[in-house]
Amino acid sequence: VREREPQCHRPTARHADERDPVPEIRRDHFEEAMKSARRSCSDNDIRKYELFVQTLQQSRGFGS
Repeated sequence: VREREPQCHRPTARHADERDPVPEIRRDHFEEAMKSARRSCSDNDIRKYELFVQTLQQSRGFGS
């Protein structure tokens, strides 16, 4: 006999008669979420990334 896992560690099983309210995530879901999203990167972080991309492209011979 297998020991029962605590309920918090068991995956939630849906009953056959339960309908998933969001059976798939679509583009419109993301667009709706982005309406209230806030930036997670500062302008300085973006500049650092752009400089990194430039340096990487130059070292690989791209971007001229």
